[in-house]
Amino acid sequence: MNLRDVRLGTLKSYYRHMRLVSEHFGRDPRRLGEKSARQYLLFLKEEKRWAASTIRQAIASMRMFYGGMLGKSWQLWDVVVCRDRRKLPVVLTIEETAAALGCVALLRHRVPLRLIYCCGLRLDEAVRLTVEDIEPGRIVVRDGKGGKDRYVPLSDIMYRQLQRYWKRHRNPKWIFPSAGRGHPGDARERMGKSDAPMGKGALQKAFHDAVVKSGIRRKATIHTLRHSYATHLLTLGVNLRQLQLYLGHEDIRTTILYTHLVPFGEERSMEHIEAIARLTL
Repeated sequence: MNLRDVRLGTLKSYYRHMRLVSEHFGRDPRRLGEKSARQYLLFLKEEKRWAASTIRQAIASMRMFYGGMLGKSWQLWDVVVCRDRRKLPVVLTIEETAAALGCVALLRHRVPLRLIYCCGLRLDEAVRLTVEDIEPGRIVVRDGKGGKDRYVPLSDIMYRQLQRYWKRHRNPKWIFPSAGRGHPGDARERMGKSDAPMGKGALQKAFHDAVVKSGIRRKATIHTLRHSYATHLLTLGVNLRQLQLYLGHEDIRTTILYTHLVPFGEERSMEHIEAIARLTL
């Protein structure tokens, strides 16, 4: 897998899925045949009702294990298909976003969450930001999804807030260092000495609690902030191609999904719809 330049995150995913296969059958997965693999994938789809993207991860790991490592040329891989059912993502209004972020209790959680919204970052991209990645007017997102680097615009307001926040802990590497465990009174000191970035779980819990406290009834996650960023920028007139670069989408069709959430000229469109209806009276 090193020769195939498999990324660490993908490698961990492969191991996790093969561990689940082993636990499901209660034996060494090397002893399983094509029929068992077929039954397992049907189990994931029909009984576990996993999302299509997660099933595709399981397929990729099994294909690597049985085909790439054990050399088994099964017909199963030519047959199995798992398509996405395209669902529109949950998006918050600007007012709802402000309300949720305003309910985040701790500054060390509120600042990275606000940055995720203001720059449309993925959670993993945000927590791994270093001091060298922050520049006036832009952020350098290094080794993003697909192993690609990109620049993301950074407002002056957000840049100044990041400066003030960093001066509280002055960690030599991380913008959002881990606070570790212990008494909250010495969190700054621990953050300044930390050699690890903030854990993703802490931010996820903080945002979940803030959404509940704000009274928002929709199922919003941290990734909802990224969806909201994209939708709000499109509504305000940002070019679709430019937004694709900001978000780091390889395929513009992924970015086009957000156009279904934006009321582009809806009032004017209704005027034209009414006009053509009158013409046929």
